[in-house]
Amino acid sequence: MRWKWILGITVFLIVALIAGIFVILSSYDFNDLKPKIAQMVKDSTGRELSMKGDLELEIGLNPTLVIEDVSFQNVSWGSRPELAKIRRLEIQVAVLPLIRKIILFKRLILIEPDILIETNRDGTSNLEFKTVKKRVATKSVEEAPVHGKSILSAIAFNNIRIEKGRFTYNGRQSGRTYTINLESAIAVADPDGSVSLKLNGGYNSKPFRVNATLGSVAALTDPVKIWPVKLTSDIADSTITIDGAVRDPIKGKGLSITVTATGRSIPEILKLFNITYIPDLGPFD
Repeated sequence: MRWKWILGITVFLIVALIAGIFVILSSYDFNDLKPKIAQMVKDSTGRELSMKGDLELEIGLNPTLVIEDVSFQNVSWGSRPELAKIRRLEIQVAVLPLIRKIILFKRLILIEPDILIETNRDGTSNLEFKTVKKRVATKSVEEAPVHGKSILSAIAFNNIRIEKGRFTYNGRQSGRTYTINLESAIAVADPDGSVSLKLNGGYNSKPFRVNATLGSVAALTDPVKIWPVKLTSDIADSTITIDGAVRDPIKGKGLSITVTATGRSIPEILKLFNITYIPDLGPFD
């Protein structure tokens, strides 16, 4: 019966160790990590990351990081100080896949994100980061990734949700601004690797609804793989359907899709893109 005592003591020690780690982590003030996180972001991008709210960590097999009142600095020539502002951010990561070097976001929730993408008169985007450019330029040929291998192949997600988001594109070259207000957005990874997407919101003051089935995140960034697209959108009293695939979505190459539309007025759709010189020929199909 001695083995039962050994087994019992072993189990007790493991439980005590886990409980001790839980107590330590539960009592730790994770706000102390904010300066380090902000410095890491600045070293990588050259921009300031501000976290005015508390940083909390919910312990478990799928730990959840919660940050409130987050903002990311815009470029000096930008139309406002922040490129992005998020009232609340929740990130839940699965622990076990990390052993296989896979980052699995079980849940990613953005509450009231306000994202601004803009270009100046020279066409330079506020998404260009000088610090990253310098680092990439100094890499040797031997360190370059193998052609066709996706750098995001080890990143996956189960559920992404956005509530009351605002996304704006401001092009100073064209003088045009496009704004999407999202009441809700849900992206769910299906068992076959595809992504189901549902959007509800408004685009340039016109309400819209989108239902789509898209290819995987890995295929999105891999120029060799086919990225399927099946999308239906209702906007401006019209229904637009896109069905097909793209071989290289990032560069917009290998496009093979079919677009169909039905509605009351073609000019009403084109007004969304600031095209106003098309005559109204009535309903279309």
